[in-house]
Amino acid sequence: MVTPASKRTAAGVMITEFRRSQRRACALGGLGRSTCRYQFRRPGDEEFRQKLRAIALERPAFGYRRLGYFLRKDGLRFNHKKLLRLYRSEGLGLPRKRPRKRLWQRPRPLLPAARPNDRWSIDFVADQLGSGRRFRILTIMDDYTREWPAAIIDTSIGGARVVRALEELSRTHPLPKAIVSDNGTEFTSGAFLSWAEKRGIELRFIQPGKPNQNAFVESFNGKLRLECLNTHWFSTLDDARRTTSPGVPTTTTFAHTAHSKTRLRPSSPRPTGRRPRDFHISTQSAARPLLRFSTGAFTPRVAPLWGAGRTVKLRRLQRQKL
Repeated sequence: MVTPASKRTAAGVMITEFRRSQRRACALGGLGRSTCRYQFRRPGDEEFRQKLRAIALERPAFGYRRLGYFLRKDGLRFNHKKLLRLYRSEGLGLPRKRPRKRLWQRPRPLLPAARPNDRWSIDFVADQLGSGRRFRILTIMDDYTREWPAAIIDTSIGGARVVRALEELSRTHPLPKAIVSDNGTEFTSGAFLSWAEKRGIELRFIQPGKPNQNAFVESFNGKLRLECLNTHWFSTLDDARRTTSPGVPTTTTFAHTAHSKTRLRPSSPRPTGRRPRDFHISTQSAARPLLRFSTGAFTPRVAPLWGAGRTVKLRRLQRQKL
C-alpha cells in the first residue's frame, strides 16, 4: 500500500470488517486521519469523456495526440497526462503494430523537390464496392507541397485513361517536370510514354520490388487506406468519388483530414549545397558485425557443447592456419 487511495481503502476495510476505530485503523495503515476523511471535490470528467468518445468514433484511426487537437479546438483545457489517462480508461487505444525483425541497412535518401510541380509521384490503390465489384484509384502526389490534386476512380484504368486524366488535370494545374512511378503496364504503355515525350516530361521508374523509392505516394496511399477505405462502405462508384475527392468538401472523416493535411502541411526543405548526412553508404556491409565477420585470418569458433572429436579437429585446423 503506497498511494493514499489504497491506504484509505484498507482503513475502511478495517473499520467495517474488523470493527476497529478510525484512529486505530489509520495508525495501523500509516494514514493521517484528515487524509482518511478527505472528500473528493474535483469536478467529474463526464463531458470530456463524451467529447473524446465522439471524436474517436468519427476518426477511428487517430491516436490520443491527434484527438487532443480537436478537443482543444472545442475550448477544453487539459494537459497530455490527463488526455492519455482518460484515453486509456475509455479503452480507445489503437493496436500496436509489431514490425518484423529485418536486417537493417542504411537507406538511400530521396532528394527533395525544389519547387511546386517539380516532381509528381503516381500510383494505384485498389478496393471494392459493397457488391464485391473491384475498382482502382489513381493517386497523384506533388512531392514538394504534398498536395493531392485529383482522384481518378474507375473499374479499369489503363494507359490511355491515365493520359486522359492528366490532360484534364493540366487545365487547372501545371504539369510537372518529372513523374515517379512503378513499372506497371499503365505507366509503361505506348500511350503514356508517347504522351510524356510529347509533353517533355521526364519519367523516372523505380526498381522492381522497391516501393520505398516512391515513398511520398506510398505513404499517402497508406493513410488513404487507413483513414478512408477501411472506414467507409461504398455502394457505387459515384459514392466512392464523392467520399475520396480532395476538391469537394464533405462531412466524411478522410475528406476533412486528408484535405487539411495535404494542403496545410509544411513543404519540404529546399536543397542546399551540403550532402545529406545519410547519403554515403559504407563499403562495409551492415551485416558484417551481426555475422561476426573479421577482416583478418579466419578463426573458427569452438562451441563448448560440441563433441570431443569435433573439437579436436577444429583445434588442428587452428594450428594449420597458424
